[in-house]
Amino acid sequence: MPAPEALGTEGRLRSMSTKGVRRLYTRARSIRTLCFFWLLAIAMSVLLMYAAPPGSVTIFIAPAFVVLAAAAAFGTWRYEPWGRYLSIALCIAILAVFPWGTLFGVLGLFALIGSKALFGTNRISQEQLHQELQYRKANNVA
Repeated sequence: MPAPEALGTEGRLRSMSTKGVRRLYTRARSIRTLCFFWLLAIAMSVLLMYAAPPGSVTIFIAPAFVVLAAAAAFGTWRYEPWGRYLSIALCIAILAVFPWGTLFGVLGLFALIGSKALFGTNRISQEQLHQELQYRKANNVA
């Protein structure tokens, strides 16, 4: 029997457990939410740049974060592998910003770490996962 990757997306999904498909579907939805978080973080960083006192280190860090967060939002929204890696790096970086950065960093890492199948050219889409869950529910597949 060929490997699940050789069977295409449907074969990869059918070879997964229902629990695995549900977990991947939840992560796909969380990744979209993470993209909106990056947009919110960009807006907050821009406001922080203008509110920072002159000579503050924030004036130098915030623009770099804005550029990186914008790239991460774009790459993650398009499910590009580099977007996933950049988002993981930024999630790790914001863990130190207690309490909101820690919360969003942990949630982002939870969504991104086990979601490699959702990124790249042979990715599994959220719609395919939803259809597979509907199929399994209709056919009582455990």
